[in-house]
Amino acid sequence: MDKKFMLRAVDLALNGKGKVSPNPLVGSVIVKNGSIIGEGFHGFYGDSHAEINALNSCTESPKGGTLYCNLEPCSTSYPGKINPPCCEAIIKAEIKRVVIGQIDPNPMVSGAGINILKAAGIGVITGIELEECLKLNTGFNCVMLNNRPFVHLKWAQTLDGRIASKNGESKWITNLDCRIDSHLHRSNSDSILVGTKTLINDNPTLTTRYGFAPSPRPIILSKEITGTSNLEVCKNNPLYLNYSHNTNPPISKILEDIKKEGLNSVFVEGGASLITSFLNSNLWDRITVYTAPRILGEGLNSVGDLNILHPDSSITFSRTEIRIIDNHIIFNGWNKGSFLCLQD
Repeated sequence: MDKKFMLRAVDLALNGKGKVSPNPLVGSVIVKNGSIIGEGFHGFYGDSHAEINALNSCTESPKGGTLYCNLEPCSTSYPGKINPPCCEAIIKAEIKRVVIGQIDPNPMVSGAGINILKAAGIGVITGIELEECLKLNTGFNCVMLNNRPFVHLKWAQTLDGRIASKNGESKWITNLDCRIDSHLHRSNSDSILVGTKTLINDNPTLTTRYGFAPSPRPIILSKEITGTSNLEVCKNNPLYLNYSHNTNPPISKILEDIKKEGLNSVFVEGGASLITSFLNSNLWDRITVYTAPRILGEGLNSVGDLNILHPDSSITFSRTEIRIIDNHIIFNGWNKGSFLCLQD
């Protein structure tokens, strides 16, 4: 039963998708005598927390009930925190038991909420549906653990590793099903980043389509493209990062500036030079590669020079997944330093 109600909390948390960053997605369920009597979620940045909304929605007194929450309830106030601590409200409501998916990764509060609840005589269980709870907040967890947004690299290529023909044509290397799958990843990211050449050559909107929502915030890296540009992406409130003093800003600086905007994750769609820069910096967490059953021969490489001189020094992964969609290969690999692999 604990797993069932925790998965319900995870589903509720998704209602805040695209609206709560830099806060995490959080859902909460209150159960009494085996039945749900209250539900809530954190709806947008600055809104009441999920636990408070769940308590306020109760159809009967929550006294003696169990509260489920995908993330450890907050316990204290600290600089930048808007809402009061949820633990106080949980104790006041005389909740008997609290079931938590993930302990808060914020080093300022991690474990503190659990200790406060236990000290008040409340039974606490942690780690229920942990993997689902971790995946729910990839960006928030990465910011807390690595002090930077979660970085998801993606590209589409032919069997011989080309992302475009020798004259630059790239539409379409993969099929519609792969493009639909890619838009799911877009909708799971706070922001989306492409290189200047890709913007100029492809003029993408960088929105989500095929029924997925919300759209990530576009990020433009250029000293030349301005808000008066006729590019499609300029209609979608892009974030402009202007490094006119540095034609090749370090990836660490780019991620620092994205984090300052309250964006917890970034989906990087290319082109090759930008992907190569992220790989060279080792500042990435996940790679998704769509490989079509095509061979182009001469063309544009998916990845540039990584200064690797021996196969033993090549990039490897802590874990991988491979799927097949209509004869197209979809590869997913996670960096060895990715927080998603900490539970392995």
